[in-house]
Amino acid sequence: MQHRIHVLAELPGAMVLSKPAEASWKTVRAFLNNQGTGLAQRFQPQRGVFPVGASGALLVKARNSPALADYADLYVALLRGTVPNSNVTLRSRLCQPSEGSNAWRLAGLRTEGLEASTVLRPVAYGHLAGTAATLALLRPLLRASDQQLLLHCAAAGCPVLGDRLHNGERRLDFRFEDAESPTKRLMLHCLRVKVAGTEVLAPQEITSELEVQQELADFSVAADELMNVQNSKPVSEWDTFAGGLPSQIVDDTCWD
Repeated sequence: MQHRIHVLAELPGAMVLSKPAEASWKTVRAFLNNQGTGLAQRFQPQRGVFPVGASGALLVKARNSPALADYADLYVALLRGTVPNSNVTLRSRLCQPSEGSNAWRLAGLRTEGLEASTVLRPVAYGHLAGTAATLALLRPLLRASDQQLLLHCAAAGCPVLGDRLHNGERRLDFRFEDAESPTKRLMLHCLRVKVAGTEVLAPQEITSELEVQQELADFSVAADELMNVQNSKPVSEWDTFAGGLPSQIVDDTCWD
């Protein structure tokens, strides 16, 4: 497997790159610049979509071009601890970083922040360097931040191994006695992207890092199922809120 940036696919108005975990945005821009005259100026990474520090399929599109149709992505991750064996949709709202920080925050039970939803599917249980871990697939549906997957896994009580950005004060269902991660690398990889009907696969090594003890599902079948999940916006109480009056009341003149 190549441990350097390379092109996976060229699409109309976009490219899909294979990005190693250690490659920075500066390295990505340098790669684009070296591909040919004007590439670095014509293309830009999809910031706000791809988690910083992750590896895998990175979509870059022409600068100032319209949004690409039918965009979908699927991630594979190693999570700390044991995630219950069932599909779960995580819908914790996300708040922008506080002043002086670059870490997004979980809104908890408050209604502030941005709506977000992520489907999590455990695939196998095992160990990484003696630490209990779960191999899981993650599919962001309603996206709010490039830190969404990290925050939603933390909210589920099983943070992504190698996540040092949210390794301090987090709203976890429980805390681990040893907060030190057994790996320095962020164990999060963008496995597939789908753009305008074209699907691109980025080979990964994360599954080989886990000492598997129990398989929960066929990896390929589970990945296909999650890629076919339709985007949906969760119903919010605010959708039926009408200024303090029942939503059936349209004219509130008599209440003045």
